[in-house]
Amino acid sequence: MSNAAFISCSVDDVEHAKGLENLLDNAGLPAWLYTQPLSGTEFPTEIVEAISTSSCVVLLISPSSVKSKWVEREVHFAIANGIPIVPVEIAATPPNSALHFRIGALTRVNALTGFTPAVLEELKRTIKSHYRRFNPVIAVMNMKGGVGKTTLSANIFGGLFKWRKKNVLLVDLDPQYNLTQLLVHQQSHIADVDRDRSVISAFESGQPLGRPSPALELTKISRTTLPPVDPSQIAHRIEFDGDAQTRFDLVLGQFEIAKYTLPQNGRNVDASMTHFKRFIDMARTQYDLVVLDVSPASSHLTLAAVSAATHILAPVRPDKYSLRGLKAMRRLMDELFAIQEQPTFLAIMNDVAPDSPTDVEGDIRDNREFGSSLLSTVIPHSRYFFARNTGVAQNPADRLAINANGWHSDKIKGVLRLAGDELLERVNADAEAIRRNVGDAAEIHQEI
Repeated sequence: MSNAAFISCSVDDVEHAKGLENLLDNAGLPAWLYTQPLSGTEFPTEIVEAISTSSCVVLLISPSSVKSKWVEREVHFAIANGIPIVPVEIAATPPNSALHFRIGALTRVNALTGFTPAVLEELKRTIKSHYRRFNPVIAVMNMKGGVGKTTLSANIFGGLFKWRKKNVLLVDLDPQYNLTQLLVHQQSHIADVDRDRSVISAFESGQPLGRPSPALELTKISRTTLPPVDPSQIAHRIEFDGDAQTRFDLVLGQFEIAKYTLPQNGRNVDASMTHFKRFIDMARTQYDLVVLDVSPASSHLTLAAVSAATHILAPVRPDKYSLRGLKAMRRLMDELFAIQEQPTFLAIMNDVAPDSPTDVEGDIRDNREFGSSLLSTVIPHSRYFFARNTGVAQNPADRLAINANGWHSDKIKGVLRLAGDELLERVNADAEAIRRNVGDAAEIHQEI
């Protein structure tokens, strides 16, 4: 599913449709519009594919569209293939047309006075309710530092790329950018950051969109009406033993995103957070998994990550503060950030040595609030998770534990594979439940 909406309209309404397409794209809801003249009796392949890969069809209703055979065919094709219809009235039309009878039971969005903010908000909510590409966004975080979140981010999700052929986008949201240092040569990092091919472009428009670099100002956040940059165009491709048809990409971290943790103009901060959310929404349409490596601090960066995430993965080490840290994260979301749509909370035991206290894991598993959140796979203490002094490697990613070839390396790779598979199973189960709920709601909506 690559499109949030296919826009169906008559040739007379193409300009209205182009305006709506831009509004939806800017809201992080990718829309598809065919603007070429139609002739003959069959759809172009592009229309068939576009409708089939859209979560809904936005039908612009006007005197010309209710008479259009092509619009009628698009509606018929969508209904026949189980694609929901979202009717939008842009001009008054006679109620006795054949098209009205086809969609008579559906609730219409009234846009007779144009796509005002209120109308657009209603339309966005409706489209989002049908948007069935629920590719997950996983924030790897813990309010306690030193729990191995960066190492796990690289190895678990690198393993899903390597062994399960998943397209993965890592986003380094830590101003210390340890994930970037783990995976990318310093020279390449500096070159891309100097061109804003980095995480700061997820918050503000920069050089990739022909704007001044936001990194030049640490005390000023700019606002823009431009849509976010395409994530795949600024991401650094990490290459190692994987399928050439899949991607393991990283949006490079940098110190300058510390500006979003400092006191700033509130409206500008809100604008940058909205820009980030739209950037992540766009990334969800391009990658099977989007992973946010989050710094252990309660800042706007943390709020941005939690607000965008569908899941949180909290690595915990076997010490007496582990359960307390999980409870602190829950309070952070419930009270400080007051997140209404809570991401699913998951945790994983990390760096467990043979002599680690066993009661810590038992306390978490027995806890009523967090027991079901803890993955059954346990990541052991291993020398393969420590940086090895191998000189200047041609490809830093070759030094990841998932690529190790030393003594007992198969064992640690096997554990990482199990952890990735279990995480993917949990995430996919949540996504499937959402799809079923959306599908049931769509069926009820069609029947009313």
